[in-house]
Amino acid sequence: MLDDLQQRLEQAYDINVPHRAEHFLITDPRLVTLLGADPRHSSEQLLVSQDQEGLAMSLFLDETLVSGAELKLDDYVKVIEGVSHFLYLAWRAGHDRSVTQLELELQAEVDKFFALVQEGRSGPKRLHRRLFTGVRYRQGLSSEQLDRYRTANRLAARVCADWIRRFGDRPDHPAWLAEARRFYRVDQAAKMRWGN
Repeated sequence: MLDDLQQRLEQAYDINVPHRAEHFLITDPRLVTLLGADPRHSSEQLLVSQDQEGLAMSLFLDETLVSGAELKLDDYVKVIEGVSHFLYLAWRAGHDRSVTQLELELQAEVDKFFALVQEGRSGPKRLHRRLFTGVRYRQGLSSEQLDRYRTANRLAARVCADWIRRFGDRPDHPAWLAEARRFYRVDQAAKMRWGN
């Protein structure tokens, strides 16, 4: 599932990352703890460490998310988010470009919408309401984290609404795909202005 999802995102955005998310996957919460994170905070986490020798990443997805069982939408978007975080950070690092946590979250919000629309899971307008309206955030977030998630959600909602307005219910529209590819490549400042 992870490789298929990564391939579809790479194809949609016309990018190529030589590293596969599934090769960086950990499902054991004890390993997450050993790496200095708390698996109780989220069933999806990208664990990152950087030093003079380079960047190290692990993608934690709770075993229930990768067990092969049919996932509910709320769980499937966690998998999309994890693959999105991994792919975006790996792609940016491969181009010697930095990335912020807000940028990772914003791109993941857009990727969830874009991937589900491309799959035909729901019409774009209905999916937009589902992903961006009445969102609840997990308990225990710091005010900084909560602000980052809310900002990413608000900005992604605006970007995706703009695409729906301009391209309708046709995610296969060439202009929609071109816009998504441009959005993927710009920096955080440009992403935050998108759709204004």
